[in-house]
Amino acid sequence: THSFNSRASLTGSYAFNVIDFVPNTGSLTNNTVDTRSHTASLSPQWVLDSRTSVGFGVTGRFRDNRGIDNLGQANTDVTTGDFSLQISRQLTKAASLSLNGGPSLIRTKTVLSSGSESDELNVSWFAQASFRQKWEKTTLSVDYSRFESASGGQGTSSIVDEVSIGTATQLARHLSVRAVAIWNQREQLVKNSALTGIPESKISQIQLSGSIRYQISERISLSARAQYLNQTNQREPPDRDNELQMFTAFIAFRYTFEPLNF
Repeated sequence: THSFNSRASLTGSYAFNVIDFVPNTGSLTNNTVDTRSHTASLSPQWVLDSRTSVGFGVTGRFRDNRGIDNLGQANTDVTTGDFSLQISRQLTKAASLSLNGGPSLIRTKTVLSSGSESDELNVSWFAQASFRQKWEKTTLSVDYSRFESASGGQGTSSIVDEVSIGTATQLARHLSVRAVAIWNQREQLVKNSALTGIPESKISQIQLSGSIRYQISERISLSARAQYLNQTNQREPPDRDNELQMFTAFIAFRYTFEPLNF
């Protein structure tokens, strides 16, 4: 990050990732993953006034998935470009809103061991919105996001939507509670499903959680948490749809040895 002056700045980043997995002989799975990916981003930002700032973002990703020909695996190259407009606004002293959105271009090229090829370009839109409100003892957060994510192996892509609502309240000096509700939907898009043999699917989740924490002393705290999860998985025939419901609860005791926590 470089600041040109009190109003203008520029942020850039680059990342390189490698995933190389080959199962051992006799393993229950014969799926291999050999992926190389490059990600670069550039984002200039300007402060318009004491409450408002704007910015632009450009992100490029290239992912190379290398299949093994004698196993009949496909080679895929996925190139993604994201262009976004970012706006942040301090609505009041206690409330803020930020928006981020723009187009996403996804190009997928697949080459099978038999020599068959497919090359497709898809354009989608992504968006992120965040709202924050603070009161004397309570904070409220509301978030929405929609984005494209990549899965290894065969070069498929997913569209993920998520809405999150959370509150945190300080009931007393040593007692606090939190509550979170999350809705998440992940849709796997496979335009060349006939070539790769990968079916399309849609997974939806509803997650509700609550927790309470009591600070016994400066180093000792006691907390309890409960969580409910409902997940549905819709798949293309001949695969069957399924539903999962799960409830978990636990009590935790924590003692802090600065700077380590146990």
